[in-house]
Amino acid sequence: MSTSGSVNFNNTRNEIILAAYQMIGYVGYEESSVSSTAQTAAEGFLNRMIKDWQLDGIHLWKRAQCTLFLQADQVKYILGATDHCSETVVETTLGAAEASGQTVLTITSTTGMTASDNIGIVLDSGSIHWTTISSVDSSTQVTVAVATTGAAASGNFVYTYTTRISRPHKILHVLRKMSDNTEIELTELSRTDYLRLSQKTNEGDPTSYYVDDQLTVKHLYTWQEPNDMRTRLKIDILKSIEDFDTAVDNPDFPQEYLDAIIVNLAVKLAPGAGMTDEGLKLAPAALTAKKRIRNYENTDTPVEFKVDMN
Repeated sequence: MSTSGSVNFNNTRNEIILAAYQMIGYVGYEESSVSSTAQTAAEGFLNRMIKDWQLDGIHLWKRAQCTLFLQADQVKYILGATDHCSETVVETTLGAAEASGQTVLTITSTTGMTASDNIGIVLDSGSIHWTTISSVDSSTQVTVAVATTGAAASGNFVYTYTTRISRPHKILHVLRKMSDNTEIELTELSRTDYLRLSQKTNEGDPTSYYVDDQLTVKHLYTWQEPNDMRTRLKIDILKSIEDFDTAVDNPDFPQEYLDAIIVNLAVKLAPGAGMTDEGLKLAPAALTAKKRIRNYENTDTPVEFKVDMN
């Protein structure tokens, strides 16, 4: 007996839509497309359905950890826009002392760096000088776009990354990573608790944070205001599920979720397609398929109960 040896089966956006229409009998299995009107309607239903599924927490595979670099005199950070936060960070050190005004820097290693990457050099003042890499000159040298604004000793940290994170769907945990790589979990504050803080700019190691959700970004506030820029925040996030923008887009889901996506989309399309009865018949199967996904994503973690003897 021989098998294919492959495990890469998938469907595109248009294949998912066609399968959903076929499931309710709107088109036959011999047909390869639907009308442009029906197609456009289905694209909207599909993307809205996926956005709705995020509210149920259906995207276990979208968990990621990113690094947020703190800045002096700053307690508000905009995730998904201007501030330096990335999933993939290259960390190294200066290989020689650099005076203020330098654009050619000697570093321990340029492995993982490319031209146009963001680069941050920790200065002796404690702040981070951010610019971009103009060129990677050798295995131990880069040229940067904007000259350093202060002196930096040999051994000071250097950070680079290519892409900022987009707006995370949810922030799960925040850890403070010290220069010795020790990690300490921060406490999340409610909006009320944060606003009640009388001194929001006290300097020290951040011990807590508050998240303010905005339409296209998330604002993360730290307390206290950081006083050591060698400290970074490691943020566990749920990334947003990607949209279906083109006909050939595959779902931003595991392959095992394909059937659940198709049958749930079929139920949503049925009334508008004049196939209400078929949609009602499929509704229990759609609900079961979605429940199976939610059960699959419920991680089995032990629960420990302790008796308070105080």
